[in-house]
Amino acid sequence: MTLIISIIPKENSVINAQTLEDRLPAPHTNLFGVESWRYAVWGHDVIHNLGCSMLASLKTTNIYAFDEELDRLRTELEIVQMQRQYIAAQLGLYEQQTTAILERVKNALAMLHIVDSEQYSVGIAIE
Repeated sequence: MTLIISIIPKENSVINAQTLEDRLPAPHTNLFGVESWRYAVWGHDVIHNLGCSMLASLKTTNIYAFDEELDRLRTELEIVQMQRQYIAAQLGLYEQQTTAILERVKNALAMLHIVDSEQYSVGIAIE
């Protein structure tokens, strides 16, 4: 199984979320990592200790972010980007693994960029 990033409509929204997702530019995809990353990466103490509690919650649940939670998610993803070397050292990752995590973070940030124009109608799910 893999973790997937998707755009989800708010209740009573008539917007087609798939149409928005189709705007995702290459080389980005809707992938956020393999299922085991819930524990090994996102649920690891290092992520929580960096203040990324929303990402760390993937250890036990999915993320559904709307409104101001979108800004919080973006901030946490940017922290992971900036702290990637520290995270890699704490997790004992090779450069290739670190690059894979960074690519998934970039996927999420690209999806958030699409949502910015429609944030009153949609949110983001990571499942």
